[in-house]
Amino acid sequence: MTETNTNEGLLVVVEGIDGTGKSSVARALAETLGATLVIEPSPDGEIRRLITSGAPLSPDDEVRLFREDRAAQAERVTRPALARGETVVQDRSYVSSVAYQGAREGLGPEAVLEANRAAAPEPDLILLLDLGLDEALARVEARGEKVARFEERDYLARVAKNFADLERLGVRRVIRIDARPSLEEVVGRCGEAVAAARVEGRERAALRARLAAVVKRGEFTLTSGRKSDFYIDGRLVTLTAEGSRLSGRLVAAAARRFGATAVGGLALAACPIITATGVVSAGDADPIGVFYIRKEAKKHGTGKRIEGPPLRASDRVLIVDDTATSGGSLVAAAEAVAEETEAKVVGAVVLVDRLEGARERLNEAEIPFEALFTRDEL
Repeated sequence: MTETNTNEGLLVVVEGIDGTGKSSVARALAETLGATLVIEPSPDGEIRRLITSGAPLSPDDEVRLFREDRAAQAERVTRPALARGETVVQDRSYVSSVAYQGAREGLGPEAVLEANRAAAPEPDLILLLDLGLDEALARVEARGEKVARFEERDYLARVAKNFADLERLGVRRVIRIDARPSLEEVVGRCGEAVAAARVEGRERAALRARLAAVVKRGEFTLTSGRKSDFYIDGRLVTLTAEGSRLSGRLVAAAARRFGATAVGGLALAACPIITATGVVSAGDADPIGVFYIRKEAKKHGTGKRIEGPPLRASDRVLIVDDTATSGGSLVAAAEAVAEETEAKVVGAVVLVDRLEGARERLNEAEIPFEALFTRDEL
């Protein structure tokens, strides 16, 4: 199970393929923020010694040694710092294992994620430095160092693909930062993302408390006909003034991460969230468009199924709902957008994932999926 960071501290991770400058960015960001800097793998750890020496390691041994090093450093440095309310900036995390070890023969990113994620606290923010493969390799070569296995082109291309697929794998709170500008500019953009994450973290904690207060446990029959031991009526939160504000703010932040220009979903549970998202973005330079999808087209008037200002071919759409069970409603909403507009669906976001198959269903449909919370976090 993923360990959520529930302390007042903030865990910020800097990630990216070799050549993006992540170590330099992490050091400079930690200095700028007055934060604790954690480097993975640990400078005196066994895995760093073995990699530096060029010792051969099997894929399984490599995954195990990175996980053990990560867990030990989390116990020694990261968790105590977070418990003291400090900001921790970490150079690499389990996400690097997903990308790098997940690119090795005989392994895959899903298996590495499952093996590593519980070894340390979940990051509050993952700053993924984004750089094209050719430019990254040129930077590696410019260092004048011997190219290691981790930096060979074919291998690094597989690593880059794993980083690109993080949301599909269920890794949350990823912000992509353009790594092409100067170090000073990149660190400045990272600092802006951290400042926004602090605010978002407080809002997440407030919304989480409100959602947790309306959870019921027992035996329930859901709208789909499925049985569940977990029930939450999100509208008891999203139809309150503060719950509306919080859900709108957090979904708007998710929309920005996905690069979405519009949010929408099936009526009725999604409607309060969709409206709130549009309202809270009204003062932004690029307000987020909103729309609702009827379960069936109107049998009168225009006969429309999608309500709201017409979606443009240039729009990037984020599908929204309060909860996800099997993921069927989210997929149905995405299909409606594809069938009736030329807009592109870029992802789906819900307040709560019941962990009953939605992610797998969305993955099959090739729709990136994010849940603000899982049932285990409420």
